[in-house]
Amino acid sequence: MAKLVEPQWLEPLLAGSLTPQQQATDEAAAYRSTLSLAQATTVAALAGINLNHRVQAVDPTVGTGMMLATAAAALQRTGHEVNAIGQDINAVAATAAAKKVETSASTCAIHFGDLLTETTKFEGSADLLVSEPPWGLSWHAQRDGVEKMVQRGHYDLGLGSQNDSSWLFVQRALDLLRPGTDHGARGVLLVTPQCLTDVPGRAIRKHLCQNDLLEAVVRLPEGLAANTQIPLYLLLIRLEKPVAIRGKVHIIDLQPFLTTTGGGRSRALRTEGLRVLWSSLALSRPGPSNRIVPSESFVRQQATVRREGTSTQRTWRIEAPRESSGEWLRHRYGPVEMALERHGQSYVNLRLDLSGARQAASKPWRTTRLSALLLTTPEVAAERTDHAAVSKTNTNLWLPVNGEIDASVTPIDAKSRVLQLVVDAEVCGPEFLAGWLNSTDGREARRLGLQNASTGTTIRTVRSDRPSLWRLMDEIEVPVPESEDQARISASALTLKRAETAVQQAKAELWTNPHRAELVAAQFDPLFDQSLERWSDSLPYPVATALWTLTSRRSVEAQHRQVFLTWESYAGFLAAVLVSVARQDADLAEVEGRAIRRTLDEKHLSLERASLGTWTVIIERLASTFRRMLHSEDPDEGARVQQLFGGATPSTIGILTASRCVELLREAGSRRNTWSGHSGAATEAALTMQIDQMMSLLEDLRQAVGTAWTGLPLVRAGGGRRKGGEYTQDIEMVMGTSAPFRPEVLRVGEMMDEGELYLATDGCSEPVPLTHLVVLRSSPQDQLFSCYFFNRINRSTARLVSYQMTEAGEIEEPLADLDLRIPWLLAPDAAS
Repeated sequence: MAKLVEPQWLEPLLAGSLTPQQQATDEAAAYRSTLSLAQATTVAALAGINLNHRVQAVDPTVGTGMMLATAAAALQRTGHEVNAIGQDINAVAATAAAKKVETSASTCAIHFGDLLTETTKFEGSADLLVSEPPWGLSWHAQRDGVEKMVQRGHYDLGLGSQNDSSWLFVQRALDLLRPGTDHGARGVLLVTPQCLTDVPGRAIRKHLCQNDLLEAVVRLPEGLAANTQIPLYLLLIRLEKPVAIRGKVHIIDLQPFLTTTGGGRSRALRTEGLRVLWSSLALSRPGPSNRIVPSESFVRQQATVRREGTSTQRTWRIEAPRESSGEWLRHRYGPVEMALERHGQSYVNLRLDLSGARQAASKPWRTTRLSALLLTTPEVAAERTDHAAVSKTNTNLWLPVNGEIDASVTPIDAKSRVLQLVVDAEVCGPEFLAGWLNSTDGREARRLGLQNASTGTTIRTVRSDRPSLWRLMDEIEVPVPESEDQARISASALTLKRAETAVQQAKAELWTNPHRAELVAAQFDPLFDQSLERWSDSLPYPVATALWTLTSRRSVEAQHRQVFLTWESYAGFLAAVLVSVARQDADLAEVEGRAIRRTLDEKHLSLERASLGTWTVIIERLASTFRRMLHSEDPDEGARVQQLFGGATPSTIGILTASRCVELLREAGSRRNTWSGHSGAATEAALTMQIDQMMSLLEDLRQAVGTAWTGLPLVRAGGGRRKGGEYTQDIEMVMGTSAPFRPEVLRVGEMMDEGELYLATDGCSEPVPLTHLVVLRSSPQDQLFSCYFFNRINRSTARLVSYQMTEAGEIEEPLADLDLRIPWLLAPDAAS
């Protein structure tokens, strides 16, 4: 497949070399932009647009000039002659901007003036416009000037609220764009989420959509601005859109592409996010982070929804597309027959959900919203549950608002809010629903529902009034299998619950009747026959083959050696995965790498001579970091870590990085160090005891990890193709012990290099390339693969060792042939 040709300005822009250094006085500090916002607005302004040789670039709220200077420098990089014009209400900022912009443009003119109350010298002349208007700025003090502008023919779409001048700035941007050009003048403005949905802005949003002026809406991570944590969006407007996207709008979500700089003190956009922004606009390529939707998709209407055949008392309000049909209702509510009654005038809402989170609701089961399953209005349970009184009610499901607490079909005493629900058991059994809501995918659905139904941008919460609770119920998507499937799954869950009770009882009996210990344990022996072999089917091939080799060893000495190699394989693979994930974010890797190298030095360890201790240090640090990001109250951090992990669900990431797994690796290393150097002189009984202890730890690891690796599978990339704007790629699932590997097809946001190993989930925007700390090498004799782990550096070569049964237990390869790219972990001489 031909490589996409990036413009000459993109690489230096990503490197930050096109953006001048910030040098503003204290008085102008409030008018500064940030590098990320300057980069994002420039990419949005230049991607996919053909301009004449001479370009007039305008920033009517220029501040200290960072955004205008960056855009002008990018244009000049591709040979354009740029006339840069800026204006600001602050004279000191305008002076600073003039010094900054004149070094980036062919000609430069920066004016002092109030854009909202005065016409400019450059009305209708901008080929490109970039603007970072002040957010939440009241124009009450400028009211007389604004009204005079109305008399001159401006602001004909309405003035909006006096407490926010955002839509005045958008209308002035439309005044400044040059009409009648072949390429279509483009404006890029930064706005807050409120502008996408507020009532005062409905008229101008309607105007933008009806006149096909809206080109794109781009969601940015929070915290990119210099002086506020307000979430921001890029709004792209264009006077004459290309034929290919007329009547359509790009929706792009860059929320997951967050990184931190300065040791975590500030936030920025990763370069991968800027590339997604460029490719989305320049190539009109849909993907996991972007869509192209009809302009009509934004036209909404308030509606009341209720189940067919029920009283109007069980109704709730939703926001529905104006053209919503029976098909839309069936898509949203699945097998539950719903009725929709629209009311009020239509309006334009620009906020669309592009979270793309994977839920079990996407599996082959039919889905609906939890609201459609309720027979009564949800209620908040009392802080102290009166179990006797509750037993007389119709409540059959208790749902904690906190998704970390289990839902139950019996009353719950919880410190957080618990909702009492009456579920229609004929459609969905409460036992099945409670079990699913407590599953990995159910918890994710609960989290997303709470996020979508919450009010506020800093502290997200759902109020306890009737409309708010109905909205929460309507945001939680749940599966509705056939009744036979529900019964089968519920019965299986009950069996497992009974088994869990039996285990607890057996544990108690073990200590009360120690003389029956063997008999107590023997009743569970059948459950554990070949349990590790079965577990290997869900493990990545490098670990699974080491485990298979362990279970196939017959002599005590061979088992003793292999059990430690099996632990080494898991530690080495997990460390390689975490390192691969971390290196996706250069700033994160730099910060974490310094901490890891410091710890390695303190313990007299190094990656250049890797050991179980080395892998454990790496895992401890990176797993802790990813857990912190995953459980952060900041939704951008959660989206960021999912993106870094190749689209894996939060629960999968949580299990693989859990502190319990780290503890087990630490314990395994401690025992190996205690026993090392003595195995040759140890008796067979002593070796057997050590094997039993290490195998017991493996059982603990199996219980802690379970099948989590199937949620972040290791794949080997094959050929790919693009069809209908979507990339699909042939892959081999490098999982379990079977080879040749099972072929499958994945949808991906960017193509993987053929023959390389990746961590990827279906539909992920960024597959994670596995660093060559772990590699596959083929055997010409049987066309199978052996797995090798990086062990140490010998000058210009690397020693790789295998932990599975293979012809060559170790190999050496040129260091230059290995894709390590981890200078933040290697010593300077090794990194070079």
